[in-house]
Amino acid sequence: MQLLLVMMQLLLVMMQLLLVMMQLLLVMMQLLLVMMQLLLMTVEVLRSFEVVVVLRSFEVVVVLRSFEVVVVLRSFEVVEVLNITRQYIARHQKTAIPLIEKYAEEWRLTGQPIFRPMWWLSPSDPLTYTIDDQFLIGDELLVAPVVERGAVHRDIYLPDGGFQWQDSLTAQVFDGGTLLQDYSVALEEVAVFKRRS
Repeated sequence: MQLLLVMMQLLLVMMQLLLVMMQLLLVMMQLLLVMMQLLLMTVEVLRSFEVVVVLRSFEVVVVLRSFEVVVVLRSFEVVEVLNITRQYIARHQKTAIPLIEKYAEEWRLTGQPIFRPMWWLSPSDPLTYTIDDQFLIGDELLVAPVVERGAVHRDIYLPDGGFQWQDSLTAQVFDGGTLLQDYSVALEEVAVFKRRS
């Protein structure tokens, strides 16, 4: 008889646990529903972006330490975007990561920033203080992303300091202190110049 009573009490406890688990499951389902609604809202927002805007924004993050991209696109755009994104990632791994690691060590030792403003190399050049859409990685790489919607050209200023700058895509060399007007930057490219002594 006592065994039966203990078993019934155990059964009651198990039913109470089952009830708690079902309540937890209900809460989890409600959270899942909220997350799905947020995801649908995010998809709608992302669909409102043009492919060009999405890709141009990748130009900036391609030189950063790491990045993650989650974008929902119409099916006819996916292949183009994936191919261009693969190019950006390859450039990021080949060019940006080694430089960032190099200048992170310099930052640790000297306190000098990894990403630097244009005036860093030419503090006596007043034009460098007016540029807010280009930056340097250390002292050797200048990045000039396209920031205007639909643009495939941009003005790029190469700071002076007794050195030259080489376009990383065309290998064309320019003297420091040069303003490149309407410089061509295709959608799948990032304007990057390497400093030459």
